[in-house]
Amino acid sequence: MIERALRCDEVEAHGLATKYASGQLDASSVATFEEHMLLCANCQELVRMAVAIRLAESDAHAVALPRRPRVGMRRALLASAAMFVAGAGILFALDRAHDAKIRGLGLLESAPAYQGLAVRAATSPSDSAFVGAMNDYAAGRYESAAGRLARLVARGDGGAPASFFHGAALLMLDQAPEARDDFTHVIADGPSPYMAEAHYYRALAAFRLGDADAAAADLRAIPDGDPISERARRLLDQAEARRSR
Repeated sequence: MIERALRCDEVEAHGLATKYASGQLDASSVATFEEHMLLCANCQELVRMAVAIRLAESDAHAVALPRRPRVGMRRALLASAAMFVAGAGILFALDRAHDAKIRGLGLLESAPAYQGLAVRAATSPSDSAFVGAMNDYAAGRYESAAGRLARLVARGDGGAPASFFHGAALLMLDQAPEARDDFTHVIADGPSPYMAEAHYYRALAAFRLGDADAAAADLRAIPDGDPISERARRLLDQAEARRSR
């Protein structure tokens, strides 16, 4: 039983990756090993190699069996099949853990800041609708804000601000595909004060959807010196580090 945090040298010295892949660790040790492995690219690779070796050995054993196996050999075939399923399950779990790390980069803890209401009073129904929507947005009522802004966008009112904050509200509601569409519209409409932020938050939406390549392209599109460029570079570095594990 493993009762403390593991080090990589211990994993290699005691062959823990091989034992894990072959089901030779007790439940407590499995939990401790997985806790270490899911944060350790080196040990993930050791497990992948151990599983690949066991699957290859299983295939070789199956090929060597005669056409009509005896009972004992049938049991061996069943054991080989079970090992294949277990090995495939481990690899699938590793891939899911990696995918979760990428998607986690798109988590949004706070909404893009709205810099405040217009200094003049609202002079048209569209102005009033936008003001009301942004009051909801500022108060964290994202579902209400999204509904109001959606009506503005559908009518072609509100321009880049309405599309951008509609996308931002949807992103806060974890509706990444629809949010990405809004940020795409802002970018496609050409230069505006929201261009760089639209690239940044479209990257977050892409991460939520597991599209790391699209996210990286958006982050690289943000020019150096923009107020959000430093955050973009840090996020890009995190993405590259997680993809390399």
